[in-house]
Amino acid sequence: MDQNWSRFITDHERWLQNNLHGTLLNLQDKDLRGVNLEGRRLIGSCLTNVDLAGANLRSAELDRADLTGVRLNGADLTEATLCDSTLNSVDFSKAMLLDAQLNGAEIVNCTFFAAHLERASFIKARISETRLEECLLNGSDLRKVILRKSSLRKSNLSGADLRYALFMEADLRETVLSEAIFQSTKFRDIHVYRLVGFRGTHDKVAFENPDFSAAGDGSDVRDEKELFK
Repeated sequence: MDQNWSRFITDHERWLQNNLHGTLLNLQDKDLRGVNLEGRRLIGSCLTNVDLAGANLRSAELDRADLTGVRLNGADLTEATLCDSTLNSVDFSKAMLLDAQLNGAEIVNCTFFAAHLERASFIKARISETRLEECLLNGSDLRKVILRKSSLRKSNLSGADLRYALFMEADLRETVLSEAIFQSTKFRDIHVYRLVGFRGTHDKVAFENPDFSAAGDGSDVRDEKELFK
């Protein structure tokens, strides 16, 4: 990243300390591939259609940021915070988000294909029309998440905390749920073909219209009792 962009970010950090000084960061359509923003404070910034592919954002603070259209494929966001952020059409493909915080984030039409999300926290996040396929979500915290019209196909949610979560029209085909934690968890109109390791009980999990078809086309809807055998 050239010195101009570094100065803009420094000005934003000054603005966070005292909004009488510095300037709120507002970048659009910039190419910042591979930049080093480790630990930088970008809270409340607006980064529209910015290309941050392969960037180092370890421990960066992106809470309440607007990241609409941002490309973060292959980026390292380990231990980054994106709480209450706006994530619309963001590409997180193959990104590293281990121990990242996305609590309360609005996640719409995003791609997390093959992303590393081990121990990531999504408490009270709202997720819709998003691809979370082939992700590692081991030990992630999905309490009170509302997820709709999204795919977790072939992802690993071993040990994930799914208490009070609501999944609607979700694709869980070949998803791993070994040792996942359930309490008042609800699944509605989901695809469960070859669901792996599910050990939930009737008193903690509710299913409505689970579809067992391999194609995920709704052609094999069965009673939820099939999942508790």
